[in-house]
Amino acid sequence: MESKGNKLITQVPNRQRMKRKTEIKRLESKSKLQVTFSKRKLGLFRKAAELSLLCDSQTAVVVFSQNGKIFSSGHPDPDSVFSRYLSRASSPSSDPSEAESTTAAAAPVIRQYEEAMKELEEEKEKTLDAMVDVLASAACGNGFWWNRSVEEMDLEDALEFKKCAQELRRNLLAETEKKKKAAAAGDHD
Repeated sequence: MESKGNKLITQVPNRQRMKRKTEIKRLESKSKLQVTFSKRKLGLFRKAAELSLLCDSQTAVVVFSQNGKIFSSGHPDPDSVFSRYLSRASSPSSDPSEAESTTAAAAPVIRQYEEAMKELEEEKEKTLDAMVDVLASAACGNGFWWNRSVEEMDLEDALEFKKCAQELRRNLLAETEKKKKAAAAGDHD
């Protein structure tokens, strides 16, 4: 310890911050597994993006979760990188053995990519079907809920209808006032 005037200076040894090493083993806790998966997936995507920016390269990363969900990231975008890879793998090379080994190595990746794209299309169709179902269930015999006869509604439906109608009225009044003001401002110009 040193003393400078009326100040006491304590010297603390300069220790470098030690990085803790995490043991790599399968996580048993479902919640820890999901959190770790999310964090590491984002870290992997971030590293791929950094590699792309630092080295002016095209990158693509595909990750399949334990639940079978597919996540992908890439620069400029994963599809263009995969297309480039697949077209290169299927294009003839000057060295036939190199082309064969590239095509053989690419086959499982191509299959996985095609399966992932097929799953994506199926999910899109399911989502679209679900949206159609929601719209269809919202429709009554003679149209949508707002076309239903008030006499057919029970108390809960009638109260909900009243709430929606009041909100619609407020929105219409507000929009009408805006348009009146805009028209009045346009007349004065």
